[in-house]
Amino acid sequence: MRYRFLIIIMIFFNFSISYAQDNEIWTSFRQNRTDLIGYKDSNQEVKIKPKFVFSIAKQFINIIAVVEEIDKENHESYYLLKNGEKVGIDNIYIWDNTPDCESEEKIRFRDKLTDKVGFFDKDGQITIPAIYNEALPFRNNVTVALKNAERICWNETKYSDQNKCEHWSWKDGETYLINDKNEILIENFNNESDLDWFSLKIMETQKDELNRESFKGTNGKYYSFVNFEKEFKNWFESIFLLSTNLNSLTKNCYTEIAFWSNNKSDWVKSMADSFLAKNKEILIEQINDFRLGNIEYSIRKENLNPYIFNSEKYSTYFDSCGNSKEWQNPVFTTLVSHRDEKGILELDFKNYFEFLKTENGYKLISLGLKDKELK
Repeated sequence: MRYRFLIIIMIFFNFSISYAQDNEIWTSFRQNRTDLIGYKDSNQEVKIKPKFVFSIAKQFINIIAVVEEIDKENHESYYLLKNGEKVGIDNIYIWDNTPDCESEEKIRFRDKLTDKVGFFDKDGQITIPAIYNEALPFRNNVTVALKNAERICWNETKYSDQNKCEHWSWKDGETYLINDKNEILIENFNNESDLDWFSLKIMETQKDELNRESFKGTNGKYYSFVNFEKEFKNWFESIFLLSTNLNSLTKNCYTEIAFWSNNKSDWVKSMADSFLAKNKEILIEQINDFRLGNIEYSIRKENLNPYIFNSEKYSTYFDSCGNSKEWQNPVFTTLVSHRDEKGILELDFKNYFEFLKTENGYKLISLGLKDKELK
């Protein structure tokens, strides 16, 4: 009886170790001699020897898109699971020459026979059938999907195998907000705003709330989301522009500030405390000009630049493929416009302030002032 108990414990222990290893995140590496890509675990043990000519997945969570050379003239693209299984061979979803990345244990694929988009789950099983022309990655268990649309070239001709134009767009069709069970939550979801999917509130009646937009669902309820641009604009005008002393400036800055040095013609990074100690007066002067309406400015939503913000301080703001998490941590830039003595806008004369939405709200992360030298 005692030995049987020990055997059961050992089986359970070994199963637990195996399960933990299967769920461990692997990291990509390149072989110097061949430049091929492989994957290692956290103990630097090679789990997949370098054999891929292409993969954007810096981290292997459950399923990744890879390209492998078969011979000098042929390559095979597919989705790979950690157990070595291949799925979706030659059916990788590509957008802007970049394959899809796993999001919320799902990844998009495009059926090459039907030219329709669906989703694999983390085990390589089809969880959303390929019935859509286009779909966004899942965020907070919802996605926007397009159906019954047509590819039209920019010269107004129909896209086809015989007419594969470089520039084309989807025309007509129906846009839906669906959940991860492929249920339609909202029909005719023709939304042009950047919404915070993780701010979703479902309400019985429609309510006017600051920074929010609501949409009537198929169930009669209202789905409400924060509009990122409204949220940032209100924060910028009501909070940041009131930063008139060192204490308030510090609260509204990230721990590190990147700024453009006119003298060095290069980016410089500084801890926020040090940067503010040297440049407080310049910043307050600029903020006063914003607040008093002395300058024109526009707001632009962007992605976090991985080449500038490449330290560990920013790692949480990028996904497993190194993409900026603009769906959760957008970057907004306020671009200051300048006019010459005739009132003509000088397009090449720009001051700018860049803000990142962090877990503690929007924070100033970088700036550049063409007419001031920052230190």
